[in-house]
Amino acid sequence: MIQRFIFSALKNGIEQITEDVTLLELLFEELFLLEPTEVAKIKTLWAAKPPKVTHGYAPKDTEPPLYSVTMQSESESNTFLNNDGKMVTDPEDPDFGADVKASIWTHVFQIHCFTEHPDVTTYYYEVAKSILLANTDFFSGREMFNIRID
Repeated sequence: MIQRFIFSALKNGIEQITEDVTLLELLFEELFLLEPTEVAKIKTLWAAKPPKVTHGYAPKDTEPPLYSVTMQSESESNTFLNNDGKMVTDPEDPDFGADVKASIWTHVFQIHCFTEHPDVTTYYYEVAKSILLANTDFFSGREMFNIRID
Protein backbone atom coordinates (compact mmCIF):
# COMPACT_ATOMS: atom_id res chain seq x y z
CA MET A 1 0.00 0.00 0.00
CA ILE A 2 2.08 2.77 -1.43
CA GLN A 3 0.09 5.56 0.19
CA ARG A 4 1.24 4.29 3.59
CA PHE A 5 4.88 4.49 2.52
CA ILE A 6 4.45 8.09 1.36
CA PHE A 7 2.61 8.89 4.60
CA SER A 8 5.38 7.27 6.69
CA ALA A 9 8.16 9.07 4.82
CA LEU A 10 6.46 12.45 5.32
CA LYS A 11 5.64 11.77 8.97
CA ASN A 12 9.18 10.60 9.77
CA GLY A 13 10.70 13.55 7.91
CA ILE A 14 8.49 16.00 9.79
CA GLU A 15 9.53 14.41 13.09
CA GLN A 16 13.23 14.64 12.18
CA ILE A 17 12.93 18.29 11.20
CA THR A 18 10.89 19.10 14.30
CA GLU A 19 13.61 17.55 16.47
CA ASP A 20 16.29 19.57 14.64
CA VAL A 21 14.92 22.65 12.86
CA THR A 22 18.46 23.52 11.74
CA LEU A 23 17.81 21.03 8.92
CA LEU A 24 15.67 23.78 7.41
CA GLU A 25 18.80 25.93 7.13
CA LEU A 26 20.36 23.34 4.82
CA LEU A 27 17.36 23.46 2.54
CA PHE A 28 16.49 27.12 2.52
CA GLU A 29 19.82 28.87 3.10
CA GLU A 30 22.20 26.58 1.28
CA LEU A 31 20.01 25.21 -1.50
CA PHE A 32 17.54 28.04 -2.14
CA LEU A 33 19.82 30.86 -0.92
CA LEU A 34 17.16 32.57 1.20
CA GLU A 35 18.26 35.25 3.64
CA PRO A 36 18.99 34.06 7.18
CA THR A 37 16.22 36.29 8.57
CA GLU A 38 13.63 34.61 6.35
CA VAL A 39 14.96 31.16 7.27
CA ALA A 40 14.77 32.08 10.96
CA LYS A 41 11.05 32.86 10.46
CA ILE A 42 10.52 29.51 8.74
CA LYS A 43 12.24 27.70 11.61
CA THR A 44 10.18 29.57 14.22
CA LEU A 45 6.96 28.82 12.34
CA TRP A 46 7.88 25.13 11.99
CA ALA A 47 8.87 24.79 15.65
CA ALA A 48 5.61 26.41 16.79
CA LYS A 49 3.32 24.44 14.48
CA PRO A 50 4.82 21.60 12.43
CA PRO A 51 2.56 20.19 9.74
CA LYS A 52 0.43 17.12 10.26
CA VAL A 53 -0.08 14.36 7.67
CA THR A 54 -3.35 12.66 6.81
CA HIS A 55 -4.54 10.00 4.39
CA GLY A 56 -7.11 11.32 1.95
CA TYR A 57 -8.58 14.76 2.00
CA ALA A 58 -8.25 16.89 5.10
CA PRO A 59 -11.05 16.55 7.63
CA LYS A 60 -13.10 19.75 7.70
CA ASP A 61 -12.05 20.81 11.21
CA THR A 62 -8.32 20.23 10.68
CA GLU A 63 -6.17 23.27 11.29
CA PRO A 64 -3.28 24.02 8.96
CA PRO A 65 -0.51 23.31 8.30
CA LEU A 66 -1.32 19.91 6.86
CA TYR A 67 -0.19 17.52 4.14
CA SER A 68 -2.91 15.24 2.80
CA VAL A 69 -1.89 12.24 0.70
CA THR A 70 -4.53 11.20 -1.85
CA MET A 71 -4.48 8.71 -4.69
CA GLN A 72 -5.21 10.28 -8.04
CA SER A 73 -4.98 7.17 -10.22
CA GLU A 74 -3.32 3.83 -10.80
CA SER A 75 -2.87 1.71 -13.88
CA GLU A 76 -1.27 -1.55 -14.92
CA SER A 77 1.23 0.00 -17.26
CA ASN A 78 3.04 -3.17 -18.35
CA THR A 79 2.39 -6.91 -18.05
CA PHE A 80 4.80 -9.66 -18.95
CA LEU A 81 5.76 -13.21 -18.12
CA ASN A 82 8.20 -13.00 -15.27
CA ASN A 83 11.39 -14.85 -16.21
CA ASP A 84 12.70 -14.38 -12.69
CA GLY A 85 9.65 -16.04 -11.19
CA LYS A 86 9.96 -19.19 -13.35
CA MET A 87 7.09 -21.65 -13.26
CA VAL A 88 4.76 -22.27 -10.34
CA THR A 89 6.18 -25.53 -8.98
CA ASP A 90 4.06 -26.08 -5.87
CA PRO A 91 1.66 -28.95 -6.68
CA GLU A 92 -0.79 -27.53 -4.11
CA ASP A 93 -0.97 -24.19 -5.94
CA PRO A 94 -4.00 -23.94 -8.27
CA ASP A 95 -1.67 -22.37 -10.86
CA PHE A 96 0.77 -25.32 -10.73
CA GLY A 97 2.78 -25.52 -13.97
CA ALA A 98 1.93 -22.01 -15.13
CA ASP A 99 4.42 -19.24 -15.75
CA VAL A 100 4.32 -16.41 -13.29
CA LYS A 101 2.70 -13.33 -14.79
CA ALA A 102 4.03 -10.02 -13.51
CA SER A 103 2.95 -6.43 -13.88
CA ILE A 104 4.39 -3.01 -13.50
CA TRP A 105 1.90 -0.61 -11.97
CA THR A 106 1.92 3.15 -12.16
CA HIS A 107 0.45 5.00 -9.18
CA VAL A 108 -0.19 8.72 -9.09
CA PHE A 109 -0.64 10.44 -5.75
CA GLN A 110 -1.30 14.03 -4.89
CA ILE A 111 0.07 15.64 -1.77
CA HIS A 112 -1.98 18.67 -0.88
CA CYS A 113 -0.30 21.26 1.28
CA PHE A 114 -2.69 23.33 3.38
CA THR A 115 -1.37 26.41 5.17
CA GLU A 116 -2.62 29.84 6.15
CA HIS A 117 -0.38 31.83 3.80
CA PRO A 118 0.91 31.36 0.22
CA ASP A 119 4.56 31.80 1.26
CA VAL A 120 4.19 29.13 3.93
CA THR A 121 2.63 26.81 1.35
CA THR A 122 5.68 27.33 -0.84
CA TYR A 123 8.07 26.61 2.03
CA TYR A 124 6.21 23.50 3.13
CA TYR A 125 5.90 22.25 -0.44
CA GLU A 126 9.69 22.39 -0.78
CA VAL A 127 10.08 20.59 2.54
CA ALA A 128 7.70 17.79 1.45
CA LYS A 129 9.49 17.45 -1.88
CA SER A 130 12.86 17.26 -0.13
CA ILE A 131 11.59 14.66 2.32
CA LEU A 132 10.31 12.46 -0.51
CA LEU A 133 13.50 12.81 -2.53
CA ALA A 134 15.59 11.98 0.54
CA ASN A 135 13.61 8.74 0.94
CA THR A 136 14.39 7.12 -2.42
CA ASP A 137 16.21 4.25 -0.66
CA PHE A 138 13.22 3.75 1.65
CA PHE A 139 10.89 3.65 -1.37
CA SER A 140 13.08 1.41 -3.54
CA GLY A 141 13.33 -1.02 -0.60
CA ARG A 142 9.56 -1.33 -0.96
CA GLU A 143 9.77 -1.85 -4.73
CA MET A 144 8.76 1.70 -5.61
CA PHE A 145 10.86 2.90 -8.54
CA ASN A 146 10.95 5.75 -11.03
CA ILE A 147 9.49 8.22 -8.58
CA ARG A 148 8.64 11.55 -10.19
CA ILE A 149 7.54 14.74 -8.57
CA ASP A 150 5.50 16.80 -11.01
